[in-house]
Amino acid sequence: GNLFDKHGQALRHNTKLVDARAYGADFDKQTFINLYPFLPAHFDILLHLLGALAKSTGGIGLRSAIKVIQDVLVEGADHSTPIANQPVGWLATTVTLFDALKKDIEKGYLSLYQSVGKVKIRFPDSKLHQDIAKTVCVLQILGNLPISIQNVTSLIHGVIVDPSAADQVKKAVEELINDAIVPLGEQDGNLCFHSEKLNDIEQERGTIPLRAVE
Repeated sequence: GNLFDKHGQALRHNTKLVDARAYGADFDKQTFINLYPFLPAHFDILLHLLGALAKSTGGIGLRSAIKVIQDVLVEGADHSTPIANQPVGWLATTVTLFDALKKDIEKGYLSLYQSVGKVKIRFPDSKLHQDIAKTVCVLQILGNLPISIQNVTSLIHGVIVDPSAADQVKKAVEELINDAIVPLGEQDGNLCFHSEKLNDIEQERGTIPLRAVE
């Protein structure tokens, strides 16, 4: 509650989602306290994500939303610190959800999962590049939230008192798009991972010299 009193206004600004009709984006002090360290949008994203994964995998072996939250709270995903042991001020993000559902995403959306893997290979020491990739992957599976740089920045905001990382995210996204191995592109202001085939076409197109007349 004290953290919200001091930083609530900035936090709401730094985690604001644009054109997010399906997602409970805004929150007041009581909601923040009740859901901490999650924000309302995280639960909506988790429910939509589980729905999409259930469709793609037939729902076999898929955990419930409550079980996923319980797992990340007390066990931590991927050898990370369990959320219950994180310092106050830490926030869950889309990366928390990706890590918790990694195996299910690999099973249901292999091409997207492999795209995230390529980012890990190309940028092994940059958590930011990997976090962006995981978030784009989650949003691409959902398909109902614009994958803009602003929304990605809002969804990976992981510490309440931190300023917005918009500039760093923008720079990292440019590096990812310009990397020949990472199949990330931008269409109509939205980021997305291309399929292998489309990536090959994009690379081929990049090698064709344009004459002045064209």
